[in-house]
Amino acid sequence: MEEHTRMGYISALGALPDFMIKANLDDVLESLIKHSLTPTQAVITTGEMMNQHENLATGTWSEARRDSVKALSNVVHTLGFSRDSKISFGNPKYFNKVVDCFIKALDEYTLDNRGDIGAWVREAAMNAIHQLITTCPKDLLQPQQVHQIMLGFMQQAVEKIDRTRGLAGRLFCQIITTTPPISHIRHHPRLLEIFPADVNSVLWLFADQTFPLFCSLLDLPDYSQRVLLGLSASIGQLTESLIKYSSAAFFEFLRTHPAEVPRLCKEIVANFEENVMNERVTYPMLNFLDILISSGTINVVLLDESNTFGDDIYRLLNLEIKGHKKLYKLVSSISVYCQLVQVPHLCKRILSKMAIFLGLTHVHVRKTSATKLYEALALHGDSCDIPEENMDEILNILSETDWGSPLIMVRPVRNQLCELMGIKPPVSGVAGTSLETAGAAGVAAGVSATLRFRN
Repeated sequence: MEEHTRMGYISALGALPDFMIKANLDDVLESLIKHSLTPTQAVITTGEMMNQHENLATGTWSEARRDSVKALSNVVHTLGFSRDSKISFGNPKYFNKVVDCFIKALDEYTLDNRGDIGAWVREAAMNAIHQLITTCPKDLLQPQQVHQIMLGFMQQAVEKIDRTRGLAGRLFCQIITTTPPISHIRHHPRLLEIFPADVNSVLWLFADQTFPLFCSLLDLPDYSQRVLLGLSASIGQLTESLIKYSSAAFFEFLRTHPAEVPRLCKEIVANFEENVMNERVTYPMLNFLDILISSGTINVVLLDESNTFGDDIYRLLNLEIKGHKKLYKLVSSISVYCQLVQVPHLCKRILSKMAIFLGLTHVHVRKTSATKLYEALALHGDSCDIPEENMDEILNILSETDWGSPLIMVRPVRNQLCELMGIKPPVSGVAGTSLETAGAAGVAAGVSATLRFRN
């Protein structure tokens, strides 16, 4: 089946009159829910296994999933919420299935050569959820469902796509200001203080107006972790206009709420840990961490010897790049490693890691490592317990060496740096295992030499 064929059938289901839907409601719901979700989500939700060919063929059919979400919303509107009939969405059995489907659809981030096509599904799901929860009997909504909906809208309202962010912000504001009020919204009075009663008073497509509003939610622990997840995507995408307003609002909050910084740092670590090896999250997360640490707004945590934030980030970085073959992720990790040089008890470990990167096969990795290490030592060299008389020579070697030269010329220079920095230089060997070999294999195929540290 082609995608456009599925889209036609799905749209037809959504246009059926109520007497036809009622006679086959279970089958209609099962089909629409299945086709509103990605193959992986559908397997988890329905328990029905799909063959590998179907997974590959339909994984990028976001337009069909968008139409399925819309059709499901139409079916809900057609049948309504009558309590006099079990064949309606006044029946919690059917209502909960639909709500759970829409919430899962908020997590679609399918990518292809057109970009983030999953945004079509997320936008359709937000419209469907808004229509559902503002028209249904309020006693049908469960507290956890309402909370998941609010979290989903908050995250979308601080992510990178202007259109999606604007829709999420507008609908979120409409939900919290609707009359009669929706039950089970946590911190509802506080939300009403932050957001305007007149939805049209905010230009929701403009980042300079929306980010300060949603960054104000960071002082509410029930919401802050998901807001941080969205912020890491916006700040970490390095789009000039977006990063300007998102980072300004975020750092302003950190500066004016210093007591919240330790808690927010724990939540950043939790987001990273929950998404290790999920490239959609971790690639912008690396850029986000580089910008965050370099801003100085979390120094109270970073330089606190009793706080594990620096150690946790170092551990998660190691997990994230272990055996990774994508150059851009390795390069982004170098920036974060070098930011951690300012943590005294991590400094020697960071220097050892940089020594490995300086000896890897790929020229771009070596050059980036040298540049970033130079910057880190120039700013924070006093944290590293490096003899003062050696620092000028270290910086001179890092800046003057041609790190694009053949490895046979570069590695002796790298080893000289190690001696000056007071760490053991890595050396090539025939047997044993080492990070240098693993890193080189991850960046350039065919490198089989292993590495061990000299005793």
